[in-house]
Amino acid sequence: MTDSIDSNIHGTTGTDPGDEHSDTSNNSEHSNHSSPSENSSLSEHSTPSQHSKHSEPSEPSKDSKGSGDSNHSNSSEHSGSTDRNESRAAAWLTPDQVEAMRTACYDRFAQYLQARNDAILTLMYDTGLRVGELVALNEAMLRSNGENLYLPQHIQKDYPNDNTPSPVTVELAADTTRTLRSYLSGRWKDTEALFPSRKADRMTTQGVRYVVSDAAEAAGVEPFLIDGSKGEPGDVTPHTLRHSVAYRMLHVEDGNTLYDVRNRLRHASIVTTEQVYDHFRTV
Repeated sequence: MTDSIDSNIHGTTGTDPGDEHSDTSNNSEHSNHSSPSENSSLSEHSTPSQHSKHSEPSEPSKDSKGSGDSNHSNSSEHSGSTDRNESRAAAWLTPDQVEAMRTACYDRFAQYLQARNDAILTLMYDTGLRVGELVALNEAMLRSNGENLYLPQHIQKDYPNDNTPSPVTVELAADTTRTLRSYLSGRWKDTEALFPSRKADRMTTQGVRYVVSDAAEAAGVEPFLIDGSKGEPGDVTPHTLRHSVAYRMLHVEDGNTLYDVRNRLRHASIVTTEQVYDHFRTV
């Protein structure tokens, strides 16, 4: 029998004075299927120490921009099956830049959204999830008290060939597990979805894009570009985090190969991995 993380403790629902993005959601666009093996409940909480801040960026106030909690609908983006075809990674971030974005969540967003948005960034940067996969996650897909993430077939990218992905269990980094436990222990809304929005039971891909963009703007991070220059904070997208996983694996961690990157990002073929990330060997 598998374990997952129980979120029976909920914080007080607050209002977000800085939420200028419309929250018009369409939950029917998200798959809520769950396999029989997903029905375990989270049984244990572990609240980590306060997320460390190693920088105090001079950022816009919480009231100056949106909460990153928009639910503008974009139906072509609500499924991993519609992810755009990948080409050479054009922009990526270093680990320090991603950490700055995480820190900025606690300065930039309304208090009740801070832990959720930190968890979104942490999970994406650990696993390389596509944005369509992230919004389709249910809390029950966390296994072994949050140490693993189960990805059923129906939420993964569906390739236009016979390489339909199989269900997979992804081992999470210890920091990711701690961050998710902390988020779930104080989550303000009890939903099947792992990441609800302010006004809906499930975030949309556009809502996640706002979270990533707003955090990048608040942290002032400039992504590295393929031509050797740097971009603007507004160039940072959820897919930038996916590219950044590959950069971290090949440049920061020891011993990884393109095959390891392929397995982490779940490419159908090593050819895709080589096409997108081979140039990371020389950047």
